Amino acid sequence: MVSFFYFFVDDYNALHPERKIEVLGENNELAGWIFYFKPHWWSALRHIDANKTIEWNGIREENNIIVQRLKV
Repeated sequence: MVSFFYFFVDDYNALHPERKIEVLGENNELAGWIFYFKPHWWSALRHIDANKTIEWNGIREENNIIVQRLKV
């Protein structure tokens, strides 16, 4: 899933060079990321394991996924 995310970021950056998403940290290392489902007001936060498959994580087409960059 992480490699798919970087593919998405590269594609986005090519289409929007004026608003690029930075993937490298201060030391030119890849930044860390947290993925989770956008929670409904009645549900708890549910993280996505980036090392598992889309099927294992239960990701469906209608899901909204939040991506948060980790500060290293």
